[in-house]
Amino acid sequence: MEAAPTLADSGKDPLWITIIKAVMLFLFLALSVAFGVWFERKLIARMQHRYGPNRAGRFAACLSSR
Repeated sequence: MEAAPTLADSGKDPLWITIIKAVMLFLFLALSVAFGVWFERKLIARMQHRYGPNRAGRFAACLSSR
């Protein structure tokens, strides 16, 4: 029988798996920040009854560049 993996066995992934993990983590964090900013702007615009992401077109993606 093979022994169960221990903590000493961690970190031995091939380079390509490490790169995929890093890219997936980066994408998750980037999309989380983008969604958080979008949601915050939409919520604040609704609370202030002003022209904001809730009325600025398709998801208001370019609103902050104005």
